[in-house]
Amino acid sequence: MSSESLVWFITGTSSGFGHDLTLAALQHGDKVIATARQLSAIEGLKEAGASVLELDVASPLEEVKYVAEAAHSIYGRIDVVVNNAGYAILGALEERTPEETLEQFNVNVLGGLNVARAFLPYQRKAKTGTIVWIGSMVGWFGALGFALYSGTKHAIRAIAETLHEEISPLGLRSIVLEPGMFRTAGMNPGKPTVEYVNRVEDYKTILEPWVTRYKAAYNNQPGDPKKFVKLLIDYVKLEGPFSKEQRGDKEVPISFPVGPDAYVSVTKRLSEQLKMMEDWKDVIRSTDF
Repeated sequence: MSSESLVWFITGTSSGFGHDLTLAALQHGDKVIATARQLSAIEGLKEAGASVLELDVASPLEEVKYVAEAAHSIYGRIDVVVNNAGYAILGALEERTPEETLEQFNVNVLGGLNVARAFLPYQRKAKTGTIVWIGSMVGWFGALGFALYSGTKHAIRAIAETLHEEISPLGLRSIVLEPGMFRTAGMNPGKPTVEYVNRVEDYKTILEPWVTRYKAAYNNQPGDPKKFVKLLIDYVKLEGPFSKEQRGDKEVPISFPVGPDAYVSVTKRLSEQLKMMEDWKDVIRSTDF
């Protein structure tokens, strides 16, 4: 795959990782079908050489399948599908409504599932292809103020890894990258992150100081989005650090945290979990017959 020119289908390309990935893949010599809820938001990508289609990932499956058919007809194949579209809701669980919760999961999880369902028939027939999921380091732990978002990213990691078990015997891959904090528009409170509104007084002193720190961190995040999308392309194409020459005997992982903060946070979480398992192993193992 690394020596080929690939055809990418990317969701959520109006800003952030999706926008940067589209441009990086085009510069890499690949073909890209970029999508957004409104075509007017990605006119610049069309001018840069991408094909563009309108897609709201929260649409019913039949509508997503229609877009998939249109996308496949452009180049006759889709090598890489990137489930990038998503957003975050700030707030305590009790403060957010069932409707907001459903919408968060519809866009971040169920939409990605339908995109995968729409494109897998084409990739299965071709016996080659990759489904890429954009997760988050908060898929490894609970994140104050991001309960719903964190829940969607937990789900994405489990779905991506399980899907890989299902489709890898068919010659396909499902992989997930889990970035830490990067300087993208996705971290901008208000768009596409939904602003915090205090609805339960008891949570005010818990969340408002954290929200203030979160807003202050905007545009000071440690991660460079352009480096992230370069790594993503290398990951898909098995180039750079993922090439056989550079990785040596290391196995290419299915899930891959990205960023210095992701390394620290995920390592801390895994260490805590391993310690808990060892501390409580007698109790954990005490329920067998």
